[in-house]
Amino acid sequence: MLITSDSAMVQYILHLDEKRQREAGQSSFVLAELDETHLLVKPFAEDIVRGKINELVDSNTFSREMEPPPEKRAMLDDGCKEGGGKKRRPAKDKI
Repeated sequence: MLITSDSAMVQYILHLDEKRQREAGQSSFVLAELDETHLLVKPFAEDIVRGKINELVDSNTFSREMEPPPEKRAMLDDGCKEGGGKKRRPAKDKI
């Protein structure tokens, strides 16, 4: 199966393959690294790769469910009001 992706995702897939070999003692599912954006992998790897990419995307996606509870959010808001950060200068209008 040919995988075409950006170079960062290809590197992630190569990382998954190396980790799988190292930790599970499995054989490589990557048949060939054709260039920085193309991999040739064994057909069974499609489900593995899709699942791991979905996990990665989900872990980097904000959802409302991930917001802190109201009492914690209030504590965070109070911390900001107490001058915990740098003060910003008001923006000057450009003419």
